[in-house]
Amino acid sequence: MKPNFLLLATLFGLASAQCAFDYQTPSADGMKCYSIFTMELTYDKANTMCRNIGGVISMSQPDADQTTLKGLIQKKMQCSPRSRSVHGYWNGVNGVQCGIVDLTTGMITYENCGDYNSPKAAFICESAGTGPVATTAPTAAGTTTVPATTTPGCEELGADDTENAGNNIAVFVTRTFDQAQAYCKCIEAHLVFLLDPNTETQIQTVFDPKGITTWYMGLQKEAGNPGDNGPMDYKWLDGTALDPLKHIGFAGGNPTPTDALQCVVYDKALPGWKNVACTEAHAFVCQPNA
Repeated sequence: MKPNFLLLATLFGLASAQCAFDYQTPSADGMKCYSIFTMELTYDKANTMCRNIGGVISMSQPDADQTTLKGLIQKKMQCSPRSRSVHGYWNGVNGVQCGIVDLTTGMITYENCGDYNSPKAAFICESAGTGPVATTAPTAAGTTTVPATTTPGCEELGADDTENAGNNIAVFVTRTFDQAQAYCKCIEAHLVFLLDPNTETQIQTVFDPKGITTWYMGLQKEAGNPGDNGPMDYKWLDGTALDPLKHIGFAGGNPTPTDALQCVVYDKALPGWKNVACTEAHAFVCQPNA
């Protein structure tokens, strides 16, 4: 049996590509990155979405990558209530036809790639990596060991632990900021970007029956920044700064200035946003990518 190098790289931090924000999974050879989407689209629309995030639809992969990607698709289906009805994903080419792999049987059905009325399926985007991640190597005189970057495993949550909140996914279990973002990535999402107050209200309505009053969004302030500029020192996870012409929901007296790394939760009791230590455990909300 061939070793699964992509899985080994994930588990043990072997060399891999540095992946851009929209891409979470490095290839086994470290030359490209993948992003899995369990929303079902026609081939043409799926490829368009991949191009919108700087890649192309991935229709063939080396064996090691293919095995791991199929497993990740199945894992995402288990984790996300939005994805449990997915039957297959676009993969494989036969002349001018494009394949759909059945996740249950593994069989491939070929369809016309450009047919506007072609079936819909989940899909994988791929993009070139932005560079290799250093690995840990034996030290020698005059050298420095650089620790490898590892990818956390995907956490499985029960069916009662999540619920749709409009287009977002409310997660009732409490996690640190990094743990919450890792879970969101596993279901091809990210911690929610709150750009209007109506979204906050809709989300809190889902949390209310559970008695949950605080939850993470995808907003941070980096360590070393004293926070003297208040909300303007905070950025969404894609690097976008808060826009003063759009919704900024910090409650009065927040954010409080500090040099430490800070994350942001919505707190119903205030009501509004407040900054907290990223190691605190809170419920959270995932926003599907694109």
